[in-house]
Amino acid sequence: MLSRRLITTLVFVPPFLLGLFTDTPGNLVLAIMGAGCAIWGLSEFYKLTAHLGAKPPRTWLYIVALGGPFVIYSNYRFGLDLKWMLGWVGLALIGIIGFMVKNGIIDRSWETFLASITSVVYILTPLWLIQIFKLADHGVWFIVFAFFNTWLADTGAYFGGKQFGKHKMSPTISPGKTWEGFASGILLSVIGVLAVGAIQHALVSPESSARFFWTEGSNVDILRLAILAFGMVLTANLGDLTESMLKRDLGVKDSGSSLTGHGGFLDIMDSLLINIPLLFIWGLLFEGLGLS
Repeated sequence: MLSRRLITTLVFVPPFLLGLFTDTPGNLVLAIMGAGCAIWGLSEFYKLTAHLGAKPPRTWLYIVALGGPFVIYSNYRFGLDLKWMLGWVGLALIGIIGFMVKNGIIDRSWETFLASITSVVYILTPLWLIQIFKLADHGVWFIVFAFFNTWLADTGAYFGGKQFGKHKMSPTISPGKTWEGFASGILLSVIGVLAVGAIQHALVSPESSARFFWTEGSNVDILRLAILAFGMVLTANLGDLTESMLKRDLGVKDSGSSLTGHGGFLDIMDSLLINIPLLFIWGLLFEGLGLS
């Protein structure tokens, strides 16, 4: 198991970092990784919804999943307005309805419709937002914040729960989760974010407009990001418990193959699928996230 996790890390992390911290070929690398992860995530999601009898238009939605990252990439490469992504999403939804009407799907139509729409919102949108973040002012630091904070929360919860866990958070949904682990995740997350921000603040020149992740690093900025880190631990746990709840209802242990040593795509990304959209909304509302 440990060897598979190490291999997974070596395979996925270097190209992801290349994608984040370079423009060429970074934006293209992110588009390719986004397309691949989208197909991976959709295939797992549709295997789960098949237990409900849902029959989404897989071929059409795989085309949508493959095309979306390159519509976003076209903003960087050719200056295509990001508003075209709204058109792409609209086209996806029209295709879903058109498929169902054309094929006269009546049996399990509700399950098929909801599974199809949910796959776009729950799987594809967060992956697309990673790319859109990259194109925004200081957007890379938003991505780093999301992944780093979520990883710290998961790590703290795992080791804290293993060492001190006694009181179950939700025994019917996820028997292994404890309040002690939850508190440990919050503690490690907030301390880690403050530590990384402090290192960044010390290394980045005073003239830079971003010295604490994407902020100037004032006391108010630091306090605000610490509160944000705390809030994202809450939503990360909600994302984790939501996926566990859905799997438990279907009688499924893992969302996909354990080939990676981490479970499937949904097992790896459950917290981030919630946190990335919420961070994007937070950025637009409170952080002045600027999109080109």
